[in-house]
Amino acid sequence: MDSPDSSRSSAKGGLGDAVIDALIGSVDCFHARLNLLQFEAKEAGTDLVVRLICFLVAAIFCGLAYLITLVGGIAWVSISQEWTWYKVTLIVAGIHLLLAVILVAIGKRRFGRKPFRDSVDEFKRDREWLEEMRREK
Repeated sequence: MDSPDSSRSSAKGGLGDAVIDALIGSVDCFHARLNLLQFEAKEAGTDLVVRLICFLVAAIFCGLAYLITLVGGIAWVSISQEWTWYKVTLIVAGIHLLLAVILVAIGKRRFGRKPFRDSVDEFKRDREWLEEMRREK
């Protein structure tokens, strides 16, 4: 017994068959794009978690460095250099702010790739193909 696909493909030229074939092709293309999008979403989720962990660890290290410097360094520098404690505190805060900016810049550069690159590229190719098909008509 013939399958529905083989009997439809043997009957040539019907408008209904062409519409059904176009609909099946569109659904197949949509399904493939959906699978690609789902795969890239998993990758993007993993990258996002890694990125958030890196920024959180960087913030914790900056906070710890600030506290340690605050406790031991401010008193030592203010006594040894005969500076007021608030000037030393401002200098230490500025140094640690600079370190935090550097860590954020490293994090952005390390994980700066855009998510869903493959899907976006596929959509661009699809648009170009559709434009070519419209020009041919």
